[in-house]
Amino acid sequence: MRKGLRQAAVALALFGSIGLSVAQEANPAAEANPAAVPDLKLTPAQKQTIYSSISNQKQKETAPPTFRAAVGAIVPPNVELQPMPKAIVDLMPAVKDYQYAMVANQVLLVDPKDKKIVDIIN
Repeated sequence: MRKGLRQAAVALALFGSIGLSVAQEANPAAEANPAAVPDLKLTPAQKQTIYSSISNQKQKETAPPTFRAAVGAIVPPNVELQPMPKAIVDLMPAVKDYQYAMVANQVLLVDPKDKKIVDIIN
């Protein structure tokens, strides 16, 4: 009897973890953790400057249809990251170590080391 209960518990644990991993693959933003990313402390005026500067460029990315941008989410591999423009870095040194992508009319500020979104500007 005990052996049967133990096997059932193991099977339940396995199925539960498989379901979670499938859900995370279907939506990469599911594992987003905003608390795990640095706070750049950008003012609304600084965000507007970044958005205006980057949105005027012709580079626009198309993310997979299942991707939902969220702070802490990992950017899909097919979204090409760009270095932060020098003019922006000169005005806001806090963003010098980050890259960006323009996806769905949003500027995603991304940590290039782990590809996590640290801020979204729209």
